[in-house]
Amino acid sequence: MRATILILTPATAICALAGGAERKEMKPLDFDADKDAPWLAERLKKCGADDKLVAAVVKKLKEARGNWPEVAAALKDARVDELRDLCEMLRRLPPLYVIEATGPVLFEHLREARAARALVGWKLSDADFYDHVLDAHILYEPFRPWRRALRVRLDGLRKESALETARAVDKWVAGNVRKLERAEMSRYGWWKTPLDVLRTRCGSRGEVFGFCIGLLRT
Repeated sequence: MRATILILTPATAICALAGGAERKEMKPLDFDADKDAPWLAERLKKCGADDKLVAAVVKKLKEARGNWPEVAAALKDARVDELRDLCEMLRRLPPLYVIEATGPVLFEHLREARAARALVGWKLSDADFYDHVLDAHILYEPFRPWRRALRVRLDGLRKESALETARAVDKWVAGNVRKLERAEMSRYGWWKTPLDVLRTRCGSRGEVFGFCIGLLRT
């Protein structure tokens, strides 16, 4: 028996996969609230979510496409006291984030942000907390966990007031993080997360800016 070896380039491999006689059409895994999560609206309203917030969460589940079961599981597993905050965080996530989201990443951002609010020596309104602390999206970084690591390593930067904390963060970043020159930067891929910047102690101007935002949210 003669063996035949077929070498495919990426382009011909795609054509071969797409042109098979037994190829099946794959439809997106769409979310239908009534069929897929009939429990959702009632559960969210028990935590104080109004119709507008429920609709925003349903929109994010639809944007998650095939990842909606992961996001829905987080909504089902969240404690009642943290569920409203999870909904507010979800409504602020861009579509690519909910496609990438996993339960552990969602819960780290949620619970670390709530812990940060409890630890500060000044009062935050719900609106300020949702928009400026809980929000897990900064610029162009991937949706990854970074809050816990920043809190553990740099918790000493938290001061008695928001202004003192901002000054401490600014001073630490100026002395410990190097801004890369244009020639040193790669044009490919995601921006660094705040944790990546902390690990490497360097970043582009935008990445260092994002690190400062992430650190202040922590």
